[in-house]
Amino acid sequence: MSTAVELVLAELESAGFQRLPRPLVVGGAVFDFDAAVAGTGVSHDLVVVGGQGANSAHLVQLLSGLNRSLDRFASRRPVSLVLIGSRPEPEILADLEDNARIMVIEGELPEPTDIQDAIAVLLPLRLPPTTREVADPLDELVTDLGRSTSDEHRVLIDAARIGPEAVQEAFRSYLDQALEDTTEQGEGEEIL
Repeated sequence: MSTAVELVLAELESAGFQRLPRPLVVGGAVFDFDAAVAGTGVSHDLVVVGGQGANSAHLVQLLSGLNRSLDRFASRRPVSLVLIGSRPEPEILADLEDNARIMVIEGELPEPTDIQDAIAVLLPLRLPPTTREVADPLDELVTDLGRSTSDEHRVLIDAARIGPEAVQEAFRSYLDQALEDTTEQGEGEEIL
């Protein structure tokens, strides 16, 4: 197995993918990709790897057969192909894309950042650390309302600190009270 394929596998395994035995066997059919991994946990992708010397036309046949085998077993795993080396001709690339999501990593020995960039859709998002304290949105709301904050606002904001059900109940009580007030005002009036 080439060093480039090993680098790709190491990156995928660090993201929670599980290496599959070679050759890949699905429903008794054998598929001789350079490597294959399956997503675990959140990802359900089946990722196959075509190394530097992979024949693109042969990969089209392998992917087509793999998809038929997966369909036979009603598999819901999406198939992705990580292709290491030069980008295939547009016609071959279109045929590959008919069978899988294609990620091309150009070069014989790609840098780790090139691999991460190419397979980014398969990797979990990494959020940058926050360097400042996040403001409480409810406090920000009170600040924005300023002196126009009413008693009703305060009741709803206090309920929001508890949770959505408390807001619903507070709003329901507010509406009930408003309807009672309207009904009481209308009782003493005579309609002509």
